[in-house]
Amino acid sequence: MRIAILTDYYYPQLSGITEHVHGQATHLSARGHEVTVITGNLFRPPSVTDEDAAPISRDAPFAIIRLGQALRL
Repeated sequence: MRIAILTDYYYPQLSGITEHVHGQATHLSARGHEVTVITGNLFRPPSVTDEDAAPISRDAPFAIIRLGQALRL
């Protein structure tokens, strides 16, 4: 099955939504689904990131598409 997950929040933005989206996409991919996460480019990157906790997007078992600009208020 082909699945698209649309979200305002994804790495490097740290949040519970980010963790949920990443976990869901990872597990669906492991079950054999073709998963794509669609999110925006951050206008302003977060001032604090946790490099050890955040998975590297290029190693994800699913596609990540960044479109437009996502404003972090």
